[in-house]
Amino acid sequence: MKIRLDIESLRAMKAVATAGSVTRAAVKLNLTQSAVSHKIKRLEERIGRPIFLRTDGSLIITEDGAHLLNYAERLVGVHDEAVALFSRNELSGHIRLGVTQDVTGSGIARVLARFSMVYPNVSLVSRVAHSLILNNQLRRGEIDLALMQLFEEELLEEDRILWWDDVIWVQSEDFEEAGNGSLPFIAFHERCFYRTWAAEVLNDTRRSLSLVLVCPSVEGVADAVRSGLGLALINRRNLRPGCVEAGIALPKPPRVVYVARSAIPNPSEIVVTLRDAIEDELLESTT
Repeated sequence: MKIRLDIESLRAMKAVATAGSVTRAAVKLNLTQSAVSHKIKRLEERIGRPIFLRTDGSLIITEDGAHLLNYAERLVGVHDEAVALFSRNELSGHIRLGVTQDVTGSGIARVLARFSMVYPNVSLVSRVAHSLILNNQLRRGEIDLALMQLFEEELLEEDRILWWDDVIWVQSEDFEEAGNGSLPFIAFHERCFYRTWAAEVLNDTRRSLSLVLVCPSVEGVADAVRSGLGLALINRRNLRPGCVEAGIALPKPPRVVYVARSAIPNPSEIVVTLRDAIEDELLESTT
């Protein structure tokens, strides 16, 4: 018997695998839970094997399911590229995109390559910088769209949330506090908002920061921390081997949120199209 796999069932399977539950997948796909469950069941019937197992209220993908997921990701991706190619309007123009270094490792290059292929008449130029710099460039109109991080209190109504992350204090495994109330601090930028926050909250505890290194890269900061040069604040997703959460009592940092922010409240069609493509990809890959 020939097995036929329909794209929308594969899309549902892909969504469940990345979201970790039928409920969250249904929200992402704008479907009912029963509709998503039906698509998964139909796939299982067609291949004659279970795709997911339910254990203690959670879904675990089976070995056969993992193999099918590998194909599903490619098939759905190629399908969507073809649909976009033949249903597009002839967008044209220029987009200046700014991203933080964190975002460069999240699959953004794949999104930009696909966007450029589907919209060859759009000139897209990207630059990497810190969130503070990107926000200033947005205000001055030097870029059209930025993917950056900020504290929750800085969210704007028109921001598109991509994902959340925890910020943690990190040190080397053998770091020891000097005991003079001054903490050697490694920053990503002299006006890094992590450093600004830390200086303000530590002032209330009669401690201070002593800036020992400014380094724009995550790997550079991690190397400095590993060497015992000082403490740093980083996102949990950027925790590297040899760096551990600080063992001394320090104020807990607030969470950060990664957003897509445009230079104006009502951006152009090409900016919206790029923003939506980025949002779809990054929301899925970080769920």
